[in-house]
Amino acid sequence: MKARSWQLQACALLSTTMIIAGPAPRGAAQAPAAAAQAPAGSEASGGVHLAQLEARAQSSRPWARARDARLQSARARIQTARAAYSPSINLLTEVTVTPGQRIVDIAGYKVNAALPIGSEGAFDLALRYGATLDVRGNLYDFGRTSDAVDAAEAEARAEQADARSAEEQSVRDVRAGYVRWASAHALWLIAQRAHQAASESLARTRAAIEEGARRAADQTAAESGEGFAALEQERALAELESAREDLGYVSAVELTADAFPADDVLNAAPVAPGGDSGQNARKDVLREQRVAADASARAHDHAFTPVLSASAQAGIQGLDDNIFPVYRVGLSVLVPLWDGGSEAALRAQARARAAQLGAQAEELERSARRARERARMLKNQADRRIALAEKLLTVCRTRVSQLEAASPLGAAGYIELADARNAASRAETELVLARALRAQVLLGLD
Repeated sequence: MKARSWQLQACALLSTTMIIAGPAPRGAAQAPAAAAQAPAGSEASGGVHLAQLEARAQSSRPWARARDARLQSARARIQTARAAYSPSINLLTEVTVTPGQRIVDIAGYKVNAALPIGSEGAFDLALRYGATLDVRGNLYDFGRTSDAVDAAEAEARAEQADARSAEEQSVRDVRAGYVRWASAHALWLIAQRAHQAASESLARTRAAIEEGARRAADQTAAESGEGFAALEQERALAELESAREDLGYVSAVELTADAFPADDVLNAAPVAPGGDSGQNARKDVLREQRVAADASARAHDHAFTPVLSASAQAGIQGLDDNIFPVYRVGLSVLVPLWDGGSEAALRAQARARAAQLGAQAEELERSARRARERARMLKNQADRRIALAEKLLTVCRTRVSQLEAASPLGAAGYIELADARNAASRAETELVLARALRAQVLLGLD
């Protein structure tokens, strides 16, 4: 009967422990040492604070470098779009050798002439050279460039919002990992104490058998209880190591075997960054992307509007020892007539993209409302579970104290004390899991 009681208690502890995470790799772990400040480098031991891991994750993970590169690319696209407002300036220099060229004087004008084949000197080489500065620019394009700039600026704002969302998600990942690690650490301590109590109960049972106060059959029941407790401690240790490894990955910090959570996040869980489980940043991304798509569609609407341009040239041209000035100023109007339907297709694509983003924003808002309602429900459930678990733990600990104070304990008394300790361990486990659930809700993980 006692062995079955230990089995039920161990199975219950295992099932509640596995709620937080699944199977985990094995390794070494030690009892927590005195609280110590975790270093700012890539390795941490002793007491590790959440703020240190958050700061490390923000600065050390590869996604941070990718974020900076995306923002730089977005700023470059704005500069590219605005470049249409600026004139292009080119300097052309040339030196050529051509046959049969001559400068002749006709009524006081210097004229470049060429000798026909067969004439004397038709194949004599002449040196031509020149340098020309050319300035060209669009004066007015009926809003096409301004719409392209609006689209680029909106895309840049979307990239910034996406970067904020990634930063907030990184913080949430670290905090979620920290909560899981703290929960696993607390459950491991419970399992460790339960195993120690079972080992002490086994030692007392063996001593009582030697004194003739207990039956020999009671030893196997005590050994069974100690074995289940040892097995549960190993499972709790595996989950602790898995949680520590996962947290080290998301925070870019190697947590050593003696590291332990220094912040009591189960009783004072941090609030999710960004508010509304990070939905606000995602809404900003979709909104700015839709603005960019609308601006792009407007730019394509102006694809067939005239473009007014101006140009100016100034320089010199020379042939042998004759040098002439070159200068020209003009206006031009370009009227696109037909492009095979390319601009129409691009305009339709941009408008479809804007409609898609609008639908995604509506769905995101619907999902956010449901997430808020679910979070309130889960928090209420967690609060009720915490209240019940605290009350139950008080009763169980009182029962253990009463049985420990009773002397002498008979055979039935030892079994009753072991069962009372098991009940206290399970109540403490339920309290840890309820607090972990509340912390997850506050982090927006559920």
